[in-house]
Amino acid sequence: MIERPQILCLFRGAGHGGDAIATLRLAAAMRDRGLIVRCAASPFEDHFEEFRERSKLLGLDCDAVPYYSAMGGSRVRFAAALTRYLRRTRSRVVHLHTGNGFVNPSLAMTLAVAHRGRRIVTLHGVRSHELTEARHLRDQDISERFFHAVITPTQYSRESYLACAAHSRPGRLHAIGNLVGGGASKSRCVMRRELKIACQSQIVLFAARLVETKGPLVAIRAFACVAEKHPSAIFLLAGDGPLLGACQNAAVGLGERVRFLGHRDDADDLMAASDLYLAASRFESFGLTTLEAMAAGATVVSFDLPATRELLGGSGRLAVNGDEASLAAELDWALSNPVKSRQLSIAARARYESVYPVDAIVRRHLEIYGVGQ
Repeated sequence: MIERPQILCLFRGAGHGGDAIATLRLAAAMRDRGLIVRCAASPFEDHFEEFRERSKLLGLDCDAVPYYSAMGGSRVRFAAALTRYLRRTRSRVVHLHTGNGFVNPSLAMTLAVAHRGRRIVTLHGVRSHELTEARHLRDQDISERFFHAVITPTQYSRESYLACAAHSRPGRLHAIGNLVGGGASKSRCVMRRELKIACQSQIVLFAARLVETKGPLVAIRAFACVAEKHPSAIFLLAGDGPLLGACQNAAVGLGERVRFLGHRDDADDLMAASDLYLAASRFESFGLTTLEAMAAGATVVSFDLPATRELLGGSGRLAVNGDEASLAAELDWALSNPVKSRQLSIAARARYESVYPVDAIVRRHLEIYGVGQ
């Protein structure tokens, strides 16, 4: 018999994505505060085993519940499997975490039939242009009726959702930030020694999946524009993905000035060892690595995205969205003005501590759940 959890975190979109990682951190933080928390995801998710291993590292139970498959299959059979699981666990709260921002109506209805407690959904990656499509509007309107609350990661996402929703219910819609890690486990100097980078070097870090939406090629080109002017600057790329080969080709002329670190699980240590964090995404609903950089004390240089602007609150350097020359210019400014850059990073750290502390984020979730500590 599965121990009855107070909170069941049900993942629709597990894997290496920042949203899933942040939610696991939230589950672990609630567990650390004395709550009984359990996680579940479909074994047919991409990277499910890696996701399960990450859960174990945080001391979380993660059940394999075949309620979804990207390859299709019988929705009736998937619904039956989920129903059996929910009735067996009998959790007080089910918090569904989506990977792409949308909930299939059949999944929402299955949750409503099988679970009599409170049901919450977190919508990640909500894009306003997608929410204007008729099928998305229909699905959103049907699905939302079966949830007691909807959570978005930023006020920007909340406003976008409200502006495009077919039948907006603002009282149910809440904006709560994501959680970052527990901080660096190694000092700046120790991490630099491990990376074999001199203390006087300026480290520029890019940490994201090497996919088109994250802009790794844009980041490399921006660094290439300023590399000659700043001979002590080193560019680190932490991440893996289908654009790895293209990125390596783009960096050929820069030699050892650009280093590919592959997939890393020590983002906190890398951030703490870096001077600047370079983000080149063209869209973010939140921007977990931006918040990680703020927490670690690295100055953020990014395109001017609404969510990024909201996170930084004026404590970073923002380039015209999509303008590579502008991004390179902001990177040049940050490398040329280390004292002013440091002042920005101090302001960013203070903003993180005041706006996105762990206790406040956990408390807001528990208020919405209706669960006391």
